[in-house]
Amino acid sequence: MSLMTQSVGMNCAAFTILYQKIRIEPNALLFSSCGGAFGVVVGLQWVAPNLPPSESKLIFVRCAPVRAMCTECRIASLTLSPHTTPHARTTHATHLS
Repeated sequence: MSLMTQSVGMNCAAFTILYQKIRIEPNALLFSSCGGAFGVVVGLQWVAPNLPPSESKLIFVRCAPVRAMCTECRIASLTLSPHTTPHARTTHATHLS
C-alpha cells in the first residue's frame, strides 16, 4: 500500500510540473536520475535481500524527515539572504548613500 501511495503521489507531482509548465533545471534532473537509478540497483541487489522489512521502513522513516528539514533550511537560508530579498537590497542601498 505504501508503494502505491508513493507512486501515485510522484505521478501527480510529475503531472503538475508538466501541466503548469514549470521550468526544470536539466542538470538537476540528470544528476538526480543517475543517483536514483544507482540507488535502486544497489537497494534491490544488496540491501533489500539482507534487511528485514521492519528495519527498512524504520530507516526510511528516519531519513525522510531529515531530508525534508535540510531542504527547508536551505530554502529558508535562500529567502533570508540579503542578496535575494528586495527589501534588504533597498535598505542596504540607502545605508550606503
